Parts: sequence; C-alpha cells; structure tokens
Amino acid sequence: MSEKSIANRLFIKSGYRIALIGAPDMFLEQMGKLPDKVIITRFVGKTTNLVQAFIDNKEKLIDFLDNLYKENKELMVWIAYPKGTSKVNTDINRDIIAKIALEYGLKSVAMISIDETWASIRFKFL
Repeated sequence: MSEKSIANRLFIKSGYRIALIGAPDMFLEQMGKLPDKVIITRFVGKTTNLVQAFIDNKEKLIDFLDNLYKENKELMVWIAYPKGTSKVNTDINRDIIAKIALEYGLKSVAMISIDETWASIRFKFL
C-alpha cells in the first residue's frame, strides 16, 4: 500500500483556495497531485480554505498568528516547524507552538511529517 500524498494528509479538496506562507521551493512538488481547481496563493483572506505556513522561529510564529485572518472559523491552519532531528537552528518545537497558538484561540488537532526537516501541526479555532 502506498503512502498518502502530503496533499491528502493536509485534507486538500477540489476547489480549495490554499495559502502557502514561507514554503520551501520544493514543497509544491512534495505535495503531490492536487485535486482539481485548487488555487494557491501567498496570503490568507476571507475565501481561503487552508493555510500552510512554514515557521522556523518564535518571532515568525507570533507575527503569523498576529496577522492571521481570524474571521473564517472554518479555516484549516497548518503550521510547519523544523523537527528536532533537523539541522535547522530554531527556538520552537511542537509544544511551544501549541502553547502560543492556544493563546490565539487555536487548538492543535493533528500532526503530519512533511519530510526529514519539517513536521506540520493542524489547528482549529476554539
């Protein structure tokens, strides 16, 4: 049995508008085949269904959360961070991200591995 694509694990559906924030160049290729009519943007707005942000430090995390469009409570929020086993110098991890996100009304509900460097946590609004 083959492993699900990253697009599948992120729950991307046909017609979704996806915001990719700070994504590495290879991420689009890593996601695999996207469903039909998916639109990819670089910003989050009222019609965005899902945001995948790549965050490598606490300052960027707080900036992202401060500026996150919060009116759409159905928005799927994914925050990718460097794994502890990666060679990325960072001041955040899964627990720190979850604690800070909770202060912004976001609760962690799932987690996936993207590659050997990045993992991503899914959040929903409380």
